[in-house]
This record gives sequence, structure tokens and C-alpha cells, in this order.
Amino acid sequence: MPTALADINAVCSATPTAPTINDPCAGVLTATSTAVFPITTVGTTVVTWSFDYGNGFTQTVNQNVIITSPAAPSITAASATSFCAGGSVDLSSTVATAYRWYKDGILIPGATSQIYNATTSGNYSVEIGNGTCYSVASVVTTVTVNPTPATPTVTVATATTFCTGGSVILNSSSATGNQWYKDGVAIPTATNQTYTANASGNYTVIVTTTGCPSAPSAATTVTVNPTPATPTITAATATSFCTGGNVVLSSSSSTGNQWYKDGVAIPTATNQTYTANTTGGYTVVVTTTGCPSAPSVATTVTVNPTPATPTVTAATVTTFCTGGSVVLSSSSATGNQWYKDGVAIPTATNQTY
Repeated sequence: MPTALADINAVCSATPTAPTINDPCAGVLTATSTAVFPITTVGTTVVTWSFDYGNGFTQTVNQNVIITSPAAPSITAASATSFCAGGSVDLSSTVATAYRWYKDGILIPGATSQIYNATTSGNYSVEIGNGTCYSVASVVTTVTVNPTPATPTVTVATATTFCTGGSVILNSSSATGNQWYKDGVAIPTATNQTYTANASGNYTVIVTTTGCPSAPSAATTVTVNPTPATPTITAATATSFCTGGNVVLSSSSSTGNQWYKDGVAIPTATNQTYTANTTGGYTVVVTTTGCPSAPSVATTVTVNPTPATPTVTAATVTTFCTGGSVVLSSSSATGNQWYKDGVAIPTATNQTY
């Protein structure tokens, strides 16, 4: 009879085969045991086998049954384990027959496949086995789901409609993580809390925190109105005339005019034409959609004063015989034109006649 039997090493469970011996008298004897099979207790269980030879004579022999758990599995992540809300990562276990997934040490109901799709933050582990016997848990894999930042709002410091050369400061409700967009296209280096917009378009801002972008803000529409072309002035007649005269000045623009004299706006002078009757430098400015042009080149109007009425003195009597004459003298030394019966006397332009 053997004094000892070989150890049995098994994973999860074992049902030892009863040993036998050949007895010269009793023939082949099969041992029996009071142990409960299969053996599932992890560790070493000593099974005592008994051989019954009859006539009350028995002998026993021990056998060690060593049960081990399956080796701890490992977890492989198919992608990054830190991602934004709405994302996920596939966690894969070492191949086995059965699986039990845990989050933060708590069994996840129904998570019994080799792959688990994690969508929430936590420490994930897995046990593998055969359905009744399981390994110790794997090393945890930490999944971090970063929240989506709140949708930012945009406020403006001044009006969003202005003339060429103007601007408006747009302000994000978030102090950090900003990226400004114009018409849906990211504006290079525009990452401050404020952005100075000087071109027409629809402006939005997106805030990114821990790699996660917010939804875009509501669009703020900026409208830059063009500066009208500089108008020109044409004069209908001479711009230098005597007191009591005038000249009609015409703007090249049919609408939006404002006439100025010596740089001062002339009240109610907003038509395409302006009748000037005083001396000065006249300009016109055209305004379209609230935007003024540069002033036109000035047109100078000169109103010359009417000279004092001259007097005529006669050097001698003004009644004389045929063949006589009289010298008439003007009170003005220059600028004279003599008339007879209302008709200008040719070449009679001296002070005397």
C-alpha cells in the first residue's frame, strides 16, 4: 500500500480519482473518502483515503489537493481614459470564460463580457473565472470624464454697428479658455476674454476646460458700414460776384448731403444743391448709414461789395455853344465807365470825360 499520494494542483476546483491497490487476498481495492467533492476551497485540502481489507481491517493514506484562483487579469484601454462628457472608452480584460466588472469596488450589474464600455468616471477592475470560481480583481484602471463647460455669453461695450475705422469690444463671460470665431472660423491668437472686432461678421466664443469645449455662444453680429466716397462740388456760375448775387453749388451725391461754410454746418442745408450768397469756403459731407464721408474740397465764394455811388462835377458850365465842351470829373479815381443817355461810351474809362 502507498504511504503517500501525489499532490493534485488545480485551478478553482478538483475532484480527485480514488486510488486503488492490488491485494493478494482481496484483489483490487478502491479507496473511499469522507471528503466532499469537488474541492473548491482555495488552498491545500488534505484528503484522507481509506482502504477496507475486510474483517474490520482498514488502512488510510493522505493526499494534498491544492486549489488556486485564476491569475489576476489585466485591463487594456482601447483609447484615452480621460475624455469629455458624452465620450466613452472600451476596457478589455484578459481572455477567460466568465467576467465580472467592478466600478469603485462595486459589481456592475450585467457587465459580464470581455469588453466593458465605460462612460462615467471611476476606478474599474475585473475578475475572471469559470462562472463559479473567480480570480482576484485586476489592477484598477481609472476613467476620468471631464464635464462640458457652460455655454459662454458675449456682452458688448458699445454699439455693434459702426463706420469703417471703428471697432467694438466683445467680452466673454468666461475669464479663461476662450477661442473667438468669426463666421464659424477660429480667429488666430484670439484667446483672451475680450476681442476687438473691426470687421463685419457673426462672432461667437467657445470655452475649453480640461480639453473639453463648450457649445458656441449665441452669435453677436457686427456690421461695419463703409465710408461714402468724398463728394465733389460744381458751381453753376462764377463763384466771385457782387453783393446781391449768388451761385448755385451742386454736390456729386444726390442724397445724404450736409453743407458747411468755413467748417460750420449750415442749418437745414441738406439738399444736393446749395445757393451761396455770402463770402466763404463751402464744403459738403455725405452721410450714408450713419457714416460721414471726408469733406469735399472747399469751393471759395467771394462776394464783392457794391462801390459807393460816384458823383460827377463839371469843370465849367454845362451849357455852351456848338464847338464848345465841358470836362466832367468822377469822384472815383479808378474803375470808371462813362455813359451817355444810358449807353456806355466806348473807351471812356478815365476819371474825367
